[in-house]
Amino acid sequence: MRIRQGFEEKSRLGRLLINRGYLSEGQVNEGLRLQRESGQRLGEVFIQAGWISEKELHRVLKHQSRYRNAAALVTAVTLPFQPLVTFAASNSAEASQAILEAGELYDRGNLAPMSEAELAAISGQGDPTLLQRIGIVSKMAENPAGNGEQGSEASADVIEGLKLSANIFVPVLNFLDSDLSISGVHYREGEPRYRVREDGALMLAFPERIEEIRMDNIRVTGGQGASMGNVSIHDIRFHPDSQMTIYTR
Repeated sequence: MRIRQGFEEKSRLGRLLINRGYLSEGQVNEGLRLQRESGQRLGEVFIQAGWISEKELHRVLKHQSRYRNAAALVTAVTLPFQPLVTFAASNSAEASQAILEAGELYDRGNLAPMSEAELAAISGQGDPTLLQRIGIVSKMAENPAGNGEQGSEASADVIEGLKLSANIFVPVLNFLDSDLSISGVHYREGEPRYRVREDGALMLAFPERIEEIRMDNIRVTGGQGASMGNVSIHDIRFHPDSQMTIYTR
């Protein structure tokens, strides 16, 4: 079983080349046979046979890497909503091992480690988003109805609790910034959105459905680089018994 799994891992590159029209099924099978006999990398076998050029191989690997990175990003930013939403994304460690086993040619970036002097000259700046959300949720627990508050920011809202949970349980979000929007929040009719228990805990009812959660223009917090893309989740549904309990000290 392990041998067959390893064989399937090594044939991923061949499958990509077939799907993009560079090789036929027969050429890939022949390449895998030559690879087993010679011990060479699969990409090198295809190039030496004259079936593809090195430029074409790099183009396919770049296309594959783009999709793998996008899948990893989606997995990171949507982790708080699982098991509500299931995303298929390959494990980065397994993917890296598969690349080495298949012998795919890949040029590394021109990155170099920083010297001690360069590291000492760097000054960091924290992202206040997490502290702001902690403050909002604390106010919700102290004053659920938002009485005496300007605006509705401090009134009990489970969406604010979800935002805080996302930042706490997925720390990578504290290093990312985006244009976040949540639209189409539908609560169940006739059911209270919150209640305060005798011990002072605030219990928030989850909505019945959220039509869409969008993270547009995802970028590194405080950075000036280009956007890494957008992520959207549609038609999120919650169980009627779903709720969140908030305690404050």
